[in-house]
Amino acid sequence: MAPAATAADAGTRLDRGPVAVANARAIGRDIGKGVAAVNEPRTGRRARITLDSQLVTYWDREAARLDALAGKARFGWIARRYRRKADVARAQAERSRAREAARGAAPDATA
Repeated sequence: MAPAATAADAGTRLDRGPVAVANARAIGRDIGKGVAAVNEPRTGRRARITLDSQLVTYWDREAARLDALAGKARFGWIARRYRRKADVARAQAERSRAREAARGAAPDATA
């Protein structure tokens, strides 16, 4: 059976409930920023994460993965198939990027 967490562990645990935070502050431990504090911009409002912004990063990662597979492929026809799939993924990322730009919150293209 695992030992119970102590107040000294409160700053390193993922669970930072009110009791853990209070205990960590009581012993003078810096707990850093919570998840909510990291995600909030200076205006106090949370940044809106849209499906299109998530799709841009997903399809960019997928295209990079498929390009890597194409580079490692043993047969040319497999490499060509991976390259075609990577091109489709890049096109889908561009489509989502255009929708984000039309919305007025274009994500970073280098992400």
